[in-house]
Amino acid sequence: MIRKLSLIAGPGGRNPLGSTIVLAVLAAIAQGTAAILIVPTIRALFASPTGAVRWLVVLAVAFLVQAVLLSLATWDGFKGSLRIIDVMHERLGHRLVKLPQSWFDGRAPARASQITVSGTMFVATVSMDVIVPLIVDLAVPATIAVGALVIDRRLGLALITSCLVVWVSARLSSWAETRAEERVRVQQLDTDQRLLEFARNQVALRSAGVRGTAYEPLADGIENQRRAMRRAVAASITGSIVQSVVTDCVFGATVSLAVWLLLGGADTATMIALIGLVAQFIGPLRLLASFAVTLRKAEEEVGAVQELLDTPVMPEPDEPRPVPTDARLSFDDVRFGYDADAPVLDGLSAQIPARAMTAVVGPSGSGKTTMLRLIPRFWDVDSGSVRIGGVDVREIGEDALHRSMSMIFQDVYLFDDTLEANVRFGDPEASPERLTEAMRRARVDEIAERLPEGARTRVGEGGLLLSGGERQRVSIARALLRRAPVVLCDEPTSALDWSTRRAVQDALEQLRSGSTLVVIAHELSTIRGADQILVLDRGRIVQHGRHDGLIAEGGMYGRFWDERARSASWRIGRHEASADERTPKDEQTPKNDQAPEDEQTSAGENENEN
Repeated sequence: MIRKLSLIAGPGGRNPLGSTIVLAVLAAIAQGTAAILIVPTIRALFASPTGAVRWLVVLAVAFLVQAVLLSLATWDGFKGSLRIIDVMHERLGHRLVKLPQSWFDGRAPARASQITVSGTMFVATVSMDVIVPLIVDLAVPATIAVGALVIDRRLGLALITSCLVVWVSARLSSWAETRAEERVRVQQLDTDQRLLEFARNQVALRSAGVRGTAYEPLADGIENQRRAMRRAVAASITGSIVQSVVTDCVFGATVSLAVWLLLGGADTATMIALIGLVAQFIGPLRLLASFAVTLRKAEEEVGAVQELLDTPVMPEPDEPRPVPTDARLSFDDVRFGYDADAPVLDGLSAQIPARAMTAVVGPSGSGKTTMLRLIPRFWDVDSGSVRIGGVDVREIGEDALHRSMSMIFQDVYLFDDTLEANVRFGDPEASPERLTEAMRRARVDEIAERLPEGARTRVGEGGLLLSGGERQRVSIARALLRRAPVVLCDEPTSALDWSTRRAVQDALEQLRSGSTLVVIAHELSTIRGADQILVLDRGRIVQHGRHDGLIAEGGMYGRFWDERARSASWRIGRHEASADERTPKDEQTPKNDQAPEDEQTSAGENENEN
């Protein structure tokens, strides 16, 4: 573990606990030496009490030196642990922000959170609370065993043999306990997955009358976890018992040897001193077993930190090129797949003009979201290229590339901060006037009016105090504030009610005049008003052009438009029928006063696509 820590947290590969280890070893040698000095001190006391004063002074000095060195080692270990936390957090933070977007799918973020918070704290705590006592408990018996060789070769060899026996038993116990704990960890992950599945599918399960333990996958997972935990507890108890028995046997054997030496003619003073020496030898060995599992766990956490630090990052160019002022985008024979055997984009080529709106349409699974997310380089293409202003995005530095883009996706995340601060996230340096204007254009000011503290109200983690549509408006306000040359939208009006769609579409029109706007579109009005429409199917562009031309051309876009139009008509009809049922005839709103179809009707279901 210490070697791995040196690679992770040591400057230039040096051990961050090097001075702590040296001080702990010196303290242990001083303590072992003090224990050995008990033998001549007792001999002197038996021979001449007045002559023992010199040995008592030497013994006191040895204990004082040991106490000072141990205090220094403990304090240095505390400071070293703080350094370890700082370095690990800094390195992990730098690594996490450079990892590709694909890494954050699935369960990796949860594991990274556990490693970064509790894992690093556990390693630092072990470094502070366990390393020094462990070194002392290892070095003291070793020092005593070497000293015993000088006093009596037979007893010294017996103590050295005892060290080996205790070490072997500790390793075996630790191995068994570690295997049992690993099974618990694996089973815990499996149970967590089943519990998450159980929670996500409550509607289906309850409609089928399945509740609680009646859901067999979850019940089986909990039962398997219980069995694994019972085995782990049994392994821990067995290991403790074995260690205790082995240590007691070693103590009994060495005391018996001392008595045998006494019966063989050794002087009484020496034997009494040797029995005391054996007691000093056995004491630290009793504590070694309690450190074994803790150290093993710490080693696993250090390994997890190292594994995270070794995760491949997006390669950065050696000499990054600046972002071109020309914000036109192009896809040149792009091939990409999340799995090598299942390409999502297969030979996709497209030209997206600057300062214009391009709508991307197509069936579910055709690659629309994937296409959009290759532009900011959330993933690298398998072959081909994605370019901005003729420059491959892989030749532009990641920070500069992301600063040149605003992204408005369906899964909007807000920070647990004020409404105003969440909008300002789009451009932290924006003036109050620009901030107010962006909030007004995205109608975020209307949200602020209903909140108790206005724009200074905290929105909760993830924006839980706001509706999905309100969070979407905050996202659009960020884009308006940022004024990026490229704006990427995954149907920004999909979560909004019809009364606010026109305002948001007007805001997008303003973005369109100064930015390259790429929109995954489901809304009829968004599609119809686009400067260019790209039709995707099975990872390729099968049609492109403006709305009128594509309608005349027919093909997939014509069928797509007809389906959306029929869906819109059905929804409007249903809305009118529902209004007729709720409203007396003399109070009904005339049809010609209703909002236009393109303002109140979504052209299809929201689409979540990897």
